[in-house]
Amino acid sequence: MNVLDYSPIIKTDPEKCINCHRCISVCPVKMCNDGSGTYVKVRDDLCIGCGLCIEACPHGARQGIDDLSLFLEDAKNGDKILALIDPAVATTFNGHNMEFNGWLTSLGVEKVFDISWGAEINSSAIANHIKKNNPKLIISQSCPAIVNYIELYKPELIPYLQPTESPAGATTKYIRQAYPEYDEYKILVISPCYARKHEIESTGFADYNVTLKSVADYFKAQNIDISSFEKVDYTNPPAERAVTYSTPGGLVHTMERYYPEIRKDSRQISGQPNITEYVDYLAEEIKAGREPKYMLIDCLSCEHGCNAGPGTETEGKSIDELEKYIDIREESRKKIYGTLKDKSSKISKLHKVINKHWDPVIFRRDYSDRSMTSLRMIKVPSKENLWNLYNSFGKYEEKDLLNCGACGYQDCKQFAYALHNGLNKPENCSHFNHQMLLKLQKTQQAQLMNAVNQVKKSSLAEFSESDRGVADIADVADEMVNSVNNSSAAIEEMIQNIDSINKILNKNSQTMNNLSTATKAGKVSIEQVSKLVSDIEQNSRGLGEMSEVIQEISSQTDLLAMNAAIEAAHAGDSGQGFAVVAEEIRKLAENSSQQAKQINEVLVRIKKLIDKTFGATVEATKEIENVVYLAEQVSAQEDVVKRAISEQNEGGQQMLESLEKMKEDTSSVNDAVDKLRFSTAKIRNAIQQINIREF
Repeated sequence: MNVLDYSPIIKTDPEKCINCHRCISVCPVKMCNDGSGTYVKVRDDLCIGCGLCIEACPHGARQGIDDLSLFLEDAKNGDKILALIDPAVATTFNGHNMEFNGWLTSLGVEKVFDISWGAEINSSAIANHIKKNNPKLIISQSCPAIVNYIELYKPELIPYLQPTESPAGATTKYIRQAYPEYDEYKILVISPCYARKHEIESTGFADYNVTLKSVADYFKAQNIDISSFEKVDYTNPPAERAVTYSTPGGLVHTMERYYPEIRKDSRQISGQPNITEYVDYLAEEIKAGREPKYMLIDCLSCEHGCNAGPGTETEGKSIDELEKYIDIREESRKKIYGTLKDKSSKISKLHKVINKHWDPVIFRRDYSDRSMTSLRMIKVPSKENLWNLYNSFGKYEEKDLLNCGACGYQDCKQFAYALHNGLNKPENCSHFNHQMLLKLQKTQQAQLMNAVNQVKKSSLAEFSESDRGVADIADVADEMVNSVNNSSAAIEEMIQNIDSINKILNKNSQTMNNLSTATKAGKVSIEQVSKLVSDIEQNSRGLGEMSEVIQEISSQTDLLAMNAAIEAAHAGDSGQGFAVVAEEIRKLAENSSQQAKQINEVLVRIKKLIDKTFGATVEATKEIENVVYLAEQVSAQEDVVKRAISEQNEGGQQMLESLEKMKEDTSSVNDAVDKLRFSTAKIRNAIQQINIREF
């Protein structure tokens, strides 16, 4: 396969990526990230597949790519498949290695092989290489991410990469040698990392790379219990201590079986950025002509080795728990070979099986110099252009090169390189953003100052208008109070007048009662008129006086009607009912006056008739009865007037109570106006106190 045609192994979900650059900060090769857009893309041709960004992203935006769906589809279709299982399976599935094999065979996988067996072959190959070639430096290639890094960025170290197949590749070649009947079978690799895909594509030793994590996720989604499957053993011979290859230092630990003192001449290093920095150091040492300190570099890209690789499911597990299942496997294998106490013991049976199928040519591995890809795609700016790049994100002097790392890059120079290659933008530099914010702040300060001044002017003018408005409200409120007070006084006066009228009517009623009694007595005594003619003649003067009294009552009643009409007019709409009463009183007064005149005329006639004849007594009796009737009518009219006056008095009292309530409400209005005055004064003072410097 063309090295430029490697498949993507890590992708970005644009919907989840917030362009925070955390992925860039943990990435050991930076330039495989494109942060020039709205999210950070992965440049597949420059990515080494270490998977650090997957674990580092708190938003789940970075995701690994493997072949689980393809494998499941092919297995369902009945394709002939063999499986190679990484020893890290023990950490993901808590020691259920054999049950995992049972799950694979339930899908139709023909045979299952342990990559630990390939690790034994790998160790034997290194031992042969040391014995035959006495190399100054051997860089382990068990980790495909490290191989990718050297091929892309440090090709000068390719000659020092272990010249034989990795454990996974060695297992496949062992199968092809030992089991020719499976030549046409596809090879499935169950691995702890996504970078294994590139190794498969570069060597062609397998067809699928399926990670332990994707299988674990599949089990959860399908509600599959791994412990429910039948235990199925591996097809290959059992490995011994090479089952620890997935643990940091596992290679050196296995090599001690061949060279008990090899640990002194080995460097065990794992985790990023430690490993890439150390590889860079080795490249510099070799370039400078200095001999490396250690011969064997046992290196893994992941800090806790393959047991906690990006393609595993180890959330919530401690390092001790991760390695516990590996230690259990190692102990069980040592029991098989009887090497529990004698770590330096050689295992002749194991070596015979390995040597039986060993072929230096077949198990040899070649590497590709892919540095032209990185050199071609990563352009280095000139020194002059570098400062132009610095200027583009606010760096004008050496002191501006803060190297804060907030952008995700190691320093400002690396960020400038990213800009030069179109892989980022100035806005992702925190210093640049800070400078832009300061400029924007100054601009906005000036604009705000102008705006505040305008607001102050307009606000003071508006509040002046508001003050006048408040004053107008206060004046209206004062007028309301005065009007209510005046109306209250007028109604109180009206009630007093009504009381006076009522007293007069009571007095008039008594007079009319007396008149009625007197006329009735006169009717009874008419029969004695003839005997008392002379007395009547003498008393006729008293009848004249009575006529005068009636006239006086009529005048007083007429005066009462006039006063009532005046008060009704003063009361406005509220006095309309009282005006009707006043009109009736006036009419009564007119009738009383007319009747008084008639009585006077009757008395004159009576006097003449008395003088003429006693026979006129009958007519006199009728006139007296008429007087009684009229007196009763006057008395009835007085009762109507009394009731109307009483009702008017009650209405006046109610009106007075309403006015009292109105006084209280008006007082509340005055309080509100006072508060409004106070508030506007405070606002006006606040505006006058605004200090532009605070903005």
